[in-house]
Amino acid sequence: MGNTCLRFARTARRGGGLAVVRLRTADAGRPVLDAALASWPPAGPSPAKGNPGPDPVAWIASVVPSREAALEAALSEAGWRPCQVRPDAPGLFPHALAAPGATGVDRWLAAYGAFHIARRRGGVVVVQAGTAVTADWVDRKGVFRGGAILPGPALWLGSLAGAERLSGSKHPSPRLDPERAACPAGDRTASAVAGGLAAGLPGAVASVAAALRRQAGAGGDRPVSVALTGGWAGSLLDAWKRGGWRSLAVRTAWIPDLVLLGLRLWAGRRGGAAVSPPPA
Repeated sequence: MGNTCLRFARTARRGGGLAVVRLRTADAGRPVLDAALASWPPAGPSPAKGNPGPDPVAWIASVVPSREAALEAALSEAGWRPCQVRPDAPGLFPHALAAPGATGVDRWLAAYGAFHIARRRGGVVVVQAGTAVTADWVDRKGVFRGGAILPGPALWLGSLAGAERLSGSKHPSPRLDPERAACPAGDRTASAVAGGLAAGLPGAVASVAAALRRQAGAGGDRPVSVALTGGWAGSLLDAWKRGGWRSLAVRTAWIPDLVLLGLRLWAGRRGGAAVSPPPA
């Protein structure tokens, strides 16, 4: 559960694809959650529904504590046993962080998924393009090293004093237009704001990702891959290709729902099930 979007998926222990349901976090009150979960009854025994045996587990990775109680209650009433995954969960990563609990669990799981999808071939840089942009790295030995955080499109626009006045709109669009990345100049204030977003934000993220790639590859002879995920990851990758960051784009894999994939891989290994990562 992220600040903007709640994603959940049901998966068998043997792996396979993820059928993902997406809801706006702000809309995910009990009626919406109950309706969504009603279409996905738990597989197997459920004491909550009068069947013997343990409830099937629903693993939760959330960065929105204020919404967790409603989600856990909805899952419990639907016959699932909710279990929170925390950054200090066993079996995630060795790390080099002073305060691992202060790093969002979504960042841990995305890095875990990317590192295992890459079959541990060298280090990996993970960029999540969401409400905020996080860029993290795992070294070639599999140690999670943390990373950097930048504003996403809406926060970028919101950081401009009087963004509504500058854009000439009551609700300036946070959409990033990749076609403007190579030619950001605008002929009026509103288009100049849009051009600054289209070229400036991808450029800032590219600069951070490239620096992390250099760190991740230090002392090794294997290439460092970049995994890109998040709600506007496709626009970011397109902007890299159209702008001046093509060399980074060709080394980048766009992996939708990487946090969920990382969660599935971690939960499968924790439960003793053989869940293989998808092809690199």
